[in-house]
Amino acid sequence: MGSVMRLRPESRRRRRWPLLLFALTALGAGLYLWKPVTLPAVARAEPEPLAGVREGVLRVTVEADAVLVRREQVVRAPQAGALRRIAAEGARVRVGGQVAAFTPAGGAAEQVITSPVSGVVLYQTDGLEGILTPEAVADWGPADFYALPLPALSETPDGPVAEGEPLFKLVDDLRVDMLLLVSAGSLSQAQQAALPGRELELRVSGRDLPVTARVLRIAAQGPDLLIHLESPLPSPEALRLRRMRVSLLVAEYEGVILPRAAVDVEEGRTGVWVAGRGGYRFVPVRVLGGTADEVAAEADLPPDAQVLTDPPPRSR
Repeated sequence: MGSVMRLRPESRRRRRWPLLLFALTALGAGLYLWKPVTLPAVARAEPEPLAGVREGVLRVTVEADAVLVRREQVVRAPQAGALRRIAAEGARVRVGGQVAAFTPAGGAAEQVITSPVSGVVLYQTDGLEGILTPEAVADWGPADFYALPLPALSETPDGPVAEGEPLFKLVDDLRVDMLLLVSAGSLSQAQQAALPGRELELRVSGRDLPVTARVLRIAAQGPDLLIHLESPLPSPEALRLRRMRVSLLVAEYEGVILPRAAVDVEEGRTGVWVAGRGGYRFVPVRVLGGTADEVAAEADLPPDAQVLTDPPPRSR
């Protein structure tokens, strides 16, 4: 009987490629998730252009370098000679008061010069005494202001002087005229028309208390406006300086102070857009006056109101 030999079944090869494919897929997914993704930038919404309001008084002022026009009289040497001061620089003398002594050349006797008017004695001149007089500038306009020559300062000390040379000058220290050159756009037509003849508050640099100035006239020419004032002497420096920084109070308005940019016209009514929870509502106002940036108005607005400084497009 023959022997029977059992054959061992051949072991099946394990199929590993599905496992490898799964691993590669998982690795790719992991790399994809790990890679940072740049998100598109989200534009921030710009805040609404809002501004607050306040109750108060709005002061409309004009600031400028004023040219000072004084009433002054220059006394000159009648001939060559020598000067000797008697009155001190800045001293106030009355009519007939002794100011200086003058000795003509050639050995003549010394002559005492007395004051023909009351005023302050100054031994410094600037060459503009005959140009800047109240009478000469009475018809000036902006063009004349621009054509004003520069001052030529000179002072006569004790000693020899030539014929015709200034010895001293006498200055009226009670009043002074001022010429202010400002932009025509700084004042409304109504404000310009109301100024002549009015008395206004005037402040000068270096002086705490204001003085009262009267507007004599206004001359307009192109983009410029010349304001001619007269006032008491604002400070001792006004006796010597030709230009002085001043601030002129043109008007005062009491009411609700608003940004001028917030004022809009809706269906023929002047008003402002007030922010609220549900949006904006139009509130009528009556503008009293103002500056280039702000206005004072009669308005029924709460003190914490916020108004649009850029009115909505539908109202334009």
